[in-house]
Amino acid sequence: MIDRYNPQSRYRRRSQQRFFSFLFMMMTLMFAVAVGYWFGGQRYAAQIKSQERQISALEQDTDAMRDELTDALTKQQEADMRYNAQKTEMEALIPSKGPLRGLLDLIKTRLDEGASPQRLSFVIRSAQPPRNCTDPQTKRFIVATPTYKGPDSVITLDDGMAVVTAKGESAKNSSGQPEAWFDIGKPVTVTFKKFGGEIEEKTGTLPLTTSMVIKDREYRFTLSDGAKSFLKVTFDSCDYP
Repeated sequence: MIDRYNPQSRYRRRSQQRFFSFLFMMMTLMFAVAVGYWFGGQRYAAQIKSQERQISALEQDTDAMRDELTDALTKQQEADMRYNAQKTEMEALIPSKGPLRGLLDLIKTRLDEGASPQRLSFVIRSAQPPRNCTDPQTKRFIVATPTYKGPDSVITLDDGMAVVTAKGESAKNSSGQPEAWFDIGKPVTVTFKKFGGEIEEKTGTLPLTTSMVIKDREYRFTLSDGAKSFLKVTFDSCDYP
């Protein structure tokens, strides 16, 4: 017996086949997406762990560098403290400026010139604060210049212990012509003729200070400008040594 052809049944089977095919394709796609998502999550987790390890390593390196920097700063601070302490000690022993520095330089100069250390030691030990000093006195005299035509100007100090003269450059007027008086802005040369004939000179711009030993006295001089043409000499004397 031959079955009768049923077109509805045929269409239904085809529809079912298409549905299952679509369902299979969707499940396959969802499986692929799930697998991809899972692998992506695994990869992301691995990257996160790698970055965490890198961050941890960097933090350890940073801590180590921070410790090294702190240690270096501490050592530098200690070195600076030692340097400043040594500098203070050296400055106390050998100052870079001031009267003691000048004395050390003077002693070195005298030693380089051949002075005896024993002689310098004796002179230093013999030095004492000024004793038995006289009251300061002031005298004045005219400074000689190339255009000065007056009499020689000279002063005698302390009953002939020193005779003082001076010469300087002529001052100039507004026309540039030289005057008879000296130019106080230019160096002057002051000559001291000491008792016994020895001569000492002091050259420079005023005011000037100097000292010298004459017989058993130390004379201290301050030279400054006075009235026009005049130079003032203020001096006293003390026992020496």
